[in-house]
Amino acid sequence: MTGTPDTTDACTERRQHARLECKKPCKLLHPASMRYMAARTLDLSSGGALVELSHHRPLQTGDRVDVLVDWDQRGVVARDTTLEATVVRLDGPAEGIRQRVGVSFHAGQAVPLAA
Repeated sequence: MTGTPDTTDACTERRQHARLECKKPCKLLHPASMRYMAARTLDLSSGGALVELSHHRPLQTGDRVDVLVDWDQRGVVARDTTLEATVVRLDGPAEGIRQRVGVSFHAGQAVPLAA
């Protein structure tokens, strides 16, 4: 008897970098509208992050954003720690003003994973 091979993991797991749970306050700057959005990281890798944001204007796949993470949770984010990214995935529909998005960091940026 031949069955269909279970390829669920191979098909759905396309990440190139291991993700670590990392819940840090952050904000996203949407350069096209020049608006900041309150957010927090949920998980993080050297290649991207899952971010939950609160804003009345949902982001779309392909939107470019600047991610400013409050690594030490002092409430001040240094501009030189900005990570340029592109929204690559919407993690479900926006619920009210809450939305989860997957972002891919642009190449060549140092992500402080030790934080």
